[in-house]
Amino acid sequence: MSWDLQRVEDTIRMQEDALADKNQVIRDADFSKDLRAHVLSRDSLLDRMAMMKEIRDEMVKCNGMEDMNDYIAQKALVYTLIQKFKDSKKS
Repeated sequence: MSWDLQRVEDTIRMQEDALADKNQVIRDADFSKDLRAHVLSRDSLLDRMAMMKEIRDEMVKCNGMEDMNDYIAQKALVYTLIQKFKDSKKS
């Protein structure tokens, strides 16, 4: 699966939908329900969303770059961020 701006945007939208669902589950829960697992899952999702938004922002920066050396450096940064995101899903 290739990484491009459209895929990142789609993933962010799916994450935002998942966050809304998690928030609703937490809001709808009875006060006697243990929500720790839901809260941890929500926190993890927020971390992944922040990473994905950073990837998106850095991809967008690539689009406006004229200097090839700057473009290569920016693309390497995006690659590194994607690897960091993939590694975070393993833990």
